[in-house]
Amino acid sequence: MQAGVSTSCLFPMLLEEALDHLLALGVRTVEVFLNTESERVPAFARLLREKADAAGARIVSVHPYSSEYEGIRFFTKYPRRFADSVEDYRRYFEFCNIVGADILVFHGLRDFIPAERSLYFERFAALMEAGRAYGVEVCQENVARFHAGRSDFLADMIRVIPDVGLAIDLKQAVRAGEDPIAMLELAGSNLRHIHASDHDPSHDCLAPGAGCFDFAQMARALEQIGYRGRIIIELYRSNYCREEELIRSCRLLEGL
Repeated sequence: MQAGVSTSCLFPMLLEEALDHLLALGVRTVEVFLNTESERVPAFARLLREKADAAGARIVSVHPYSSEYEGIRFFTKYPRRFADSVEDYRRYFEFCNIVGADILVFHGLRDFIPAERSLYFERFAALMEAGRAYGVEVCQENVARFHAGRSDFLADMIRVIPDVGLAIDLKQAVRAGEDPIAMLELAGSNLRHIHASDHDPSHDCLAPGAGCFDFAQMARALEQIGYRGRIIIELYRSNYCREEELIRSCRLLEGL
């Protein structure tokens, strides 16, 4: 299994410095978490690509900083705002092309806003197709405080969009009261990306190997569904003490 680390694990370190730091630690598979508009420009993307190439590493996925307001942009009833938002996300797809990433992680609509599922799936399918024109898979993530954090929503999404790509985040499943293994199994052949973390009865997010999550069981479930993608460690800076824990977690995941 190809394991890596998100630059978000080192937030609020500047993105290019976080990438340098991960590469110096020996990480060779990276997810880039963009934190502001000025980082989305082609010149900055080329800088990141050069750093990764020089280290023999690959940036495989991109997480937009604009995830928190995707709801009002893509699921609005005002059609021009939706059209403008799709055009804006083409800049993310272009960024992905430059750094070499083939996945863009998408949060969607916050759960305190009523969701018309038919509209949601129609709009997501349109964005998904826009991304595929650039060779980028827009993957719906199961964020706990969003509609897609629930397994019934994801099941409906798969039914309506059979080729939808899903990114399953283990900590978000825990926070939503969902079984992470069951969510991976639900995703099945639609699973494109995994955000990994551990947990225990007192903490919903820890470095893989520091909690009680059964990663061996997860590996068996992934084998059953034929998953051959990446698994990216995505933690908050308060979830671990020393950066060496990230490397140990990577080795754990790669050894499954």
